Amino acid sequence: MSSLWFGDEHLVYVRGTGVLMPFSEEYKRYRYRDIQAISVAKTSRVAGFVIYSLGLMFCAGPIAVILGLTGYENSSITKIVFLSLLGLATGVFAVGLIRHLILGPTCVCDIQTRLSRDRLKPLDRYPKAERVVNQLEGLVREMQEDLTVSMNWEGSEQTKRPVKTRVVEFFQLPRSVVISFGFSAVIGVILLLALHLESLVLTGTVLALLVGLSLALTLALILAIKKATPEGIRSILWVQLGFLFLLTASGTIYYLLVATQKPEYTIGISGPLEAFTAVASEGGLAGYLTMLGLSLGILASGIVGLVCASRWKKTIAKVESSMGVEALDQ
Repeated sequence: MSSLWFGDEHLVYVRGTGVLMPFSEEYKRYRYRDIQAISVAKTSRVAGFVIYSLGLMFCAGPIAVILGLTGYENSSITKIVFLSLLGLATGVFAVGLIRHLILGPTCVCDIQTRLSRDRLKPLDRYPKAERVVNQLEGLVREMQEDLTVSMNWEGSEQTKRPVKTRVVEFFQLPRSVVISFGFSAVIGVILLLALHLESLVLTGTVLALLVGLSLALTLALILAIKKATPEGIRSILWVQLGFLFLLTASGTIYYLLVATQKPEYTIGISGPLEAFTAVASEGGLAGYLTMLGLSLGILASGIVGLVCASRWKKTIAKVESSMGVEALDQ
């Protein structure tokens, strides 16, 4: 809802209010020469962890109890719909918990001038707040370098603090981000093959690779949050996580549906593999189109991510080489 914008002589704070999208916005400007203090304090994220964990347990618990007591036989449509809704809710809380942990420690950040003290809502995570405050501190010290040195109570000049040069933090592309994009593109191709060839080997390979993708994607998101990664790259990673969640939720609902009709799909490890192998025939047109769309989405996000990462690598290398030439000239 809210955002911060660096200007040449001032900081612009756009404070938005609304639900899912900003309904109104308020603009505040802070001249760098007028900023007196910027404070960042870590806060506890236990409350968020508890809320997501309780939601996860309250949604996953009934699923385990219902399936344990009644099994898959003689399942009604009402039961299937109820279990599917609980499964979707479980996935939502699971993704929320993962996102809460990935974004890092929570914090509050206040900016103070002679006339006001305001809380900067966009800086609610410590890694992001630390990066922004470092950049802002350099800008403030540059603009306030010529201010008169104050006198202490004894009448002597206070020691003037050294001026901190502007912090220029180059964008970075962690290797795990590129690996995650490549992993996603490969899995998208294998998903499409498994959907049309109906092979147990391909299905087992896809399930194993999806576990690997979830781990690689989690690591990539953690590093992308901690380091100065371009916002577009982060957005693609979050989109990939969304596709992975939808694929997992759709697969769970499909398995519940076919297992109620054919209980043999619940026997051993081969049963679920056979169920997912036959998704094109057992799931009907709706199931086929859903899996096809999600497979194409995972493939497309991986390819787009690789293209964007390649462009950013060239841009970063060009900027770093130009900065290196300037440093040598000086």
